[in-house]
Formats: sequence, C-alpha cells, structure tokens
Amino acid sequence: TPSTQKTNTNQIVVERLQQDIVVKPYHKNLIISNLYGDIFVRKTTEPFVGVLSTTQVFPMINAKALIDISSNEKDIKVDISYDPQKIEKFSGKEKKIGRVDLVIFVPSTLKLNLITDYGVINLKELKNDVLLKSNTGTIKTSSSGEVKIITNSGNIYTNLINPKLKDSSYIRSEFG
Repeated sequence: TPSTQKTNTNQIVVERLQQDIVVKPYHKNLIISNLYGDIFVRKTTEPFVGVLSTTQVFPMINAKALIDISSNEKDIKVDISYDPQKIEKFSGKEKKIGRVDLVIFVPSTLKLNLITDYGVINLKELKNDVLLKSNTGTIKTSSSGEVKIITNSGNIYTNLINPKLKDSSYIRSEFG
C-alpha cells in the first residue's frame, strides 16, 4: 500500500509517496518515464521494486503530476505524466511547472529502461542491463551490466565495472 505525506509552503506544495511492488518471476523489465524530474536508482537484495517520489507543485500553475505504477505479465512500469493542455500552455518553460524526483530500489533480475527529458538519471553499482535515454539531462551510471545510453545534448558520465560489452552495447551523445 502506498503511503503519502504532503507539505504546503507559500511557494510550492511538496508531496512524498512510497510504494513497494513485489517482483514476480515473470517480470523482466522495469520501465520508468519521468520527463521533468530526476531518476535515482539503487540496488536492493529484496524481491521488490521500491518507489520513493517527491513531487513539487507550483500553486499558480497547478500542473499536478499523475504517478501511475503498474505491472503486467512482463513489465513493471512507473510513468509520471502531466495534463497535456497545461504542458502545451507552458511549452518551452517545462522546468517551471513543477517536478517529480524518483528514488528507485531495484533487484538485479530486472532490465532497466529509464527515460527523462530534463532530469538527471543516476545509477550506482548496478548489475542490471540498462537502456537510459535523456534529451538534455545528465546521465551518471556505475554498472556491470549491458549498457545502452542515449542523450541528445546532455552529459554522460559512466563507470563500467567488468562490463558485459556485447555488440548491442553503446553510449551515444548527439551534441553533449
């Protein structure tokens, strides 16, 4: 069961969410889409994915994030989205709508697929195979799994520990 905590200030509303998802033997992938916030991933030896989130909402804009955590026969998904009409209204100023920052605890049995536009993706000492995508955010990883890293104009910092460098591993930055 998720637990939440809410704090109000004059400037922003901060909400915290904590939820654990049990990893079943048939789960293969953890897919996270968080376009306007950071994603921090740490390893766990427990058989669950732990999701901690901190949401900031600016009252004058009031673009509340929708946090959807779900699973099916193959994937566990964490999707952070906003009302498209509010995003369109603030096009080009998305950083001012608020943000959701995630801390994810993950067992080594899942492949990771993480996506952000502006946020930081930070992975520490993972054995998981990873696909990391960012538009302009920074990607930092320390991994011994297969890596696929793509950014349009963000920075990439990587430490590959005894990497499984297969023909399918790559690190690519268009302009960063």
